Amino acid sequence: MSFLFSQEEQSGIKPAPSYDTNYYRTYEDRLVIALYQASQNYNMEIKQTSIADKAGISHINYFSDAATVNGIVIDYDKLCLSFAYKTLPQLDSYKKGNNKAGGIGLSLGGDKWQLEANIKTYKWFYDLSTALYDTSYRDSMPYYQNPSMNVNNLKFKFMYFTNNKKFSYQSAYACNERQLKSAFSPVFVANLYVNTTKADSSFIPYFIRSFYGYNADVNAMRTIAYTAGGGVTGTLVVYKRFFINGMFTLGLESQYNQYHHNSTGVTNKANYINWAADLRMAAGFNNRNFFMIVNLINDLSQYQSNVFNLNTNFKSFSFTIGYRFKVREPRFMPKVRATKLYQLF
Repeated sequence: MSFLFSQEEQSGIKPAPSYDTNYYRTYEDRLVIALYQASQNYNMEIKQTSIADKAGISHINYFSDAATVNGIVIDYDKLCLSFAYKTLPQLDSYKKGNNKAGGIGLSLGGDKWQLEANIKTYKWFYDLSTALYDTSYRDSMPYYQNPSMNVNNLKFKFMYFTNNKKFSYQSAYACNERQLKSAFSPVFVANLYVNTTKADSSFIPYFIRSFYGYNADVNAMRTIAYTAGGGVTGTLVVYKRFFINGMFTLGLESQYNQYHHNSTGVTNKANYINWAADLRMAAGFNNRNFFMIVNLINDLSQYQSNVFNLNTNFKSFSFTIGYRFKVREPRFMPKVRATKLYQLF
């Protein structure tokens, strides 16, 4: 690959920052190492629409709670990698089952745009609506559980920030920038993801399969979807160190859905247009080197079809503490930063 270098790089003069340094600062020359602790859950609501059910007996409210996980974040320049290294034992496995979760995330980008890639897996779901259809259920008893049920999600999220000269998304959700003054920005988003849900026999608890008729034996669903939309994000800063951020986006989603029936082996296929939303919040202390950040992510999607209505909600709450270490810059980095490709970030 050939690179085109700017005149400033050829002359040895460091190019001026492309953003307003009064509003935020970047730490491209520092290696960021942070530790985090996170709690996550995946919620899947299923509602049938073929039979009247005013009491809501056929309403399924599946959850899979990820045990609290400890992880590490490594960030340098425009590349950030995070992964979990320890899972703490669950305290309520008797009631909810042995929920298992895993994942890895990678983000790439700068002040103009961000590309996030995530793989998430969940296994063993319990139904919070058990008491609606199981008359023998008591609070001291376990919820209805589906140990074989699992979800695998591969998702790419692209975000473009129009006010990138003054607003820094990374100061709130990554680790290599610092917002000095309050700023807001419109944001455009695009998502591409593949979501696969499977179970051995059926998604539907055996108590209420009569409500679902022909669809009572659906045991696999795959969705390939593309979302386009927009929203707004902003950061309020106090004393150049304390901050609180919020971001909300909403978009239309084109979905290609496949539903597999266990007993007949038939797979239904259909295309639908639905909606998807993303709510994120962050708050913390962000100094020159040391920082502490609390993050909340809420990702919602709706799957509406002639099989049944399905709403999913991924929630994540995390606490991150880290430090930016001054390191010797690799010799090739000044040339990389001067390339046209790098400056697109």
